[in-house]
Amino acid sequence: MSNGALGLFPGTYRLVSMTRWDATGDHVDVYGSDPLGRTGYDDHGRMWVLLASPKRHGLANAGSTPVTATDRGGLNGVVGYCGSYSVDSATATVIHRVEMAIEPRWIGKLFVRKYEFSGDLLTLSFNDGARHVRTLYQRLSENAPAAAGASSHAGRI
Repeated sequence: MSNGALGLFPGTYRLVSMTRWDATGDHVDVYGSDPLGRTGYDDHGRMWVLLASPKRHGLANAGSTPVTATDRGGLNGVVGYCGSYSVDSATATVIHRVEMAIEPRWIGKLFVRKYEFSGDLLTLSFNDGARHVRTLYQRLSENAPAAAGASSHAGRI
């Protein structure tokens, strides 16, 4: 991790929005106007992300293990992974090295994102030629109670 960028990332952030544009310029707000999501970075180079559609249905067998085929639909719209990260301040990119993920095909992948900080907002974006995705997060205050940034989703697990 480059020295200049070391202090920028550590913290926990709530998802504000995720917008995806296709090659034609059409766009969609992936998680709608009331998104669920958090991401976090520590000062030792570890990171995690968990995003979920607020419209997904619950698991049919909540509390049971393992998740059954019936339950898999409840995972639609859920993105979750963790691993390590590094920052290249010269190119304003953060690289997520995926070590564990809900989507097994992501394990071992590098997710390279452009980053921009503006006050307490963090924007991550990428363009793979077929689509452009911009994700906006807001840093949660270290002094805020655990429910900070909670929305109408209070009470959900």
